[in-house]
Amino acid sequence: MADMTRKEIIMLIAGAPGPLNLTGVDLSGLDLKKLGLVKASLIGANLGSVNLSKAYLTGADLREANLSGADLSGADLRGVNLRGADLRGAANLRDANLSGADLRGADMRGAILRETNLTGANLNETDLTGADLRGANLTETDLGGTNLSNTDLRGAALPTEQLDRVKSFKGAMMPTGARHD
Repeated sequence: MADMTRKEIIMLIAGAPGPLNLTGVDLSGLDLKKLGLVKASLIGANLGSVNLSKAYLTGADLREANLSGADLSGADLRGVNLRGADLRGAANLRDANLSGADLRGADMRGAILRETNLTGANLNETDLTGADLRGANLTETDLGGTNLSNTDLRGAALPTEQLDRVKSFKGAMMPTGARHD
């Protein structure tokens, strides 16, 4: 059960002299659609099944946060720190902007990243097993040690110079539509 309501969060945002500190707070299941949480500290927060679609989270710190099953479709997540975050269970990041985001060690198994901008993001040691990356932009993305097993990469912009750094492509549907052995 969430520690706060949408109304209480809006009041906090309006009255905050600087970035909001919601470290460790349980916001699970709330509708936070289109809210501005720029540079907010949400370290270790429970955002499971929260609706953050079209929200502005530029530069926010979401290290170790639980975002499993969250809706982040169309969200502005440029430069966000999601190190070690839990984004499994089909977290929806479709059409989100994650350019320059730090996703090192994040658990993104089964995440929906269709048409997502991951330009310049750091996905080092990230588990994307079974993720949907169709049409995603992975240009200048660090894929060192990333697990892309059983992912769907059809139509994705995937830099060839990064391919040898990926941990596994086993069973992945490659950008060309061919299945990797």
